[in-house]
Amino acid sequence: MNTPLRPPALISLGLALCLASATTHAQMGGMGGMGGGMGGGRGGGAGPGGESAASPRGEGFVSPAARLNQFADQLVTLRLRLQLEGAQNAAWNTFQRKAGDWAADVFRSRYANTEETALQALERRANDAHRRQTLLDALLGSARQLDELLRPEQRSQFDQQLPALLP
Repeated sequence: MNTPLRPPALISLGLALCLASATTHAQMGGMGGMGGGMGGGRGGGAGPGGESAASPRGEGFVSPAARLNQFADQLVTLRLRLQLEGAQNAAWNTFQRKAGDWAADVFRSRYANTEETALQALERRANDAHRRQTLLDALLGSARQLDELLRPEQRSQFDQQLPALLP
């Protein structure tokens, strides 16, 4: 026999459906398509440089700030897995700050002004590359300092997980 749903039951059902939808969205790559993660499912349908062929402001657009927040969350997860101690924490803080600076520049430059001439676009890209090289050099230096302080089991985790996190 069917019984009508009462208002609290309807609210519970609605919340359950919302949670199921959010979980499905996350599993299907809510950060940019199938495959999820920082790469956003790069591959088929990608334009030059691995970017989506769709307009960065179109459907599925994820702001640079949102991508940076996801990257920061992934670094926090890695830090917890490493179970850092003592001096390792200071080295990690420096590494995390440098990684955030570099990632912010990468994410920001992907959504640059499309209303520019060809020469302006090339000049912007050259400037981006120089700036990013400086940031990457600083990130590499901080990663080396951290790596020297890691125990072998921590280094193994770091080596396995960090490359997949980098944009």
